[in-house]
Amino acid sequence: MSTGLEPPKTEHKKPSRKGQTTGFDEFHKTLGFNGSPLDVYWGGVIVGTAANFVSGNLSLAYGTTREVLWDLFKHNWRLELLSIDRVLLPRTTMTVSQRMEQEGLVLEVLPRGLFVMLTPSVKDEGLAARHWEDWAEYVEAFWVLLASWLVPGAEVLGQMSTGHWDEPSFSFCTNQSAVEAVERVAYRLYCQTFFKYTGCAPTIPCSLPCTM
Repeated sequence: MSTGLEPPKTEHKKPSRKGQTTGFDEFHKTLGFNGSPLDVYWGGVIVGTAANFVSGNLSLAYGTTREVLWDLFKHNWRLELLSIDRVLLPRTTMTVSQRMEQEGLVLEVLPRGLFVMLTPSVKDEGLAARHWEDWAEYVEAFWVLLASWLVPGAEVLGQMSTGHWDEPSFSFCTNQSAVEAVERVAYRLYCQTFFKYTGCAPTIPCSLPCTM
């Protein structure tokens, strides 16, 4: 039953997307992608043809699938580390030299000093190395990076060290227990900080599966 006081009904039309472009459109345009399926390469070899896409018969070998997923996992770790660092220390508030210095701290944590690897990882390296002597320098770099973050717990990490400077021999002396002690605190701080700002667990370095 109408009272005559109801507000007039108005129709809400959804905005037309005609003529609009997205970030993906611009990305594809840059790569020369015109919307048609392209051949897919992995390791320099075609693993899926455009015809497979069109016919719906695209199928990757089990070994290739494992390699692709592992590569994505490794890149997730690298890019998540960079992302959370940029959230905590926005580059917009930095000078050019400060930005380069901070990016350098992140790169020091990563083997090969690259955010995006051009070739798949075929050995355990960096924080995922199997022997403490091989991962010690990366734990040191991880410690330095996290100590620069203005988050609770960073001050505790900043008071730790993976070793000590020996003046008579002019060398930095370290041992496995010191490296592992810093590593435990660093990983705990990293995981807690990442979860606090993203709401999800981070990807962390892992050794290659023995079957790969």
